[in-house]
Amino acid sequence: MAKKCNYFALLLTLSCILLMSGCTSLQLYYTKPPFEMTGNGTVSLIMHDQRPPDEGGKEPMQVGVVRNAFGMPFAMKATNTEPSKFLKELASDCLKAAGYEPVDQSDNVPQLHLFLESFWSDGYQASRTSMKVMMELRKSSSSPALWSHSLLSDTLVLWPAGTGPMEKGFHQVLEDAKQKMIAQFKDPKFAAAYKSIYP
Repeated sequence: MAKKCNYFALLLTLSCILLMSGCTSLQLYYTKPPFEMTGNGTVSLIMHDQRPPDEGGKEPMQVGVVRNAFGMPFAMKATNTEPSKFLKELASDCLKAAGYEPVDQSDNVPQLHLFLESFWSDGYQASRTSMKVMMELRKSSSSPALWSHSLLSDTLVLWPAGTGPMEKGFHQVLEDAKQKMIAQFKDPKFAAAYKSIYP
């Protein structure tokens, strides 16, 4: 009888593992903001992925973990793009919404350096989903920052099962980050730093 119980317990565990391993991907998305054609200038976007090794640094597509009923963690990965590339696209759209024209890396225009420090969620009961990025406006890669801002966006997600709540959590984080970025790029301090490079 004990052997049968152990067998069914093992079978149940393996079933949970297989179920969870099939539910570990999600889509990153946000609503694109309306663009302003005000001609404020051109900005070169440069991305730096500085996430910790165990939180996406080694596996760029990983954005968190989900856990089964036994608390066993399984990697949760984005299916559409790496968070760093997605963040660059978000920043590009926010610059356009503030009236700037974003371009790829260039030494001929002011550079906006984005340092992605965190983009993570731990799916276990009540989980905090967060993103932290340092933004610096520079004349060149080797010059000091003329403007900087540390952007933190997070939300609390209740996780009953699956990755649906986690996907919704990341959506909320990205929408919040979008509004904060646009506000920063429209701030007079950002415009003053930009104009100090090209008066």
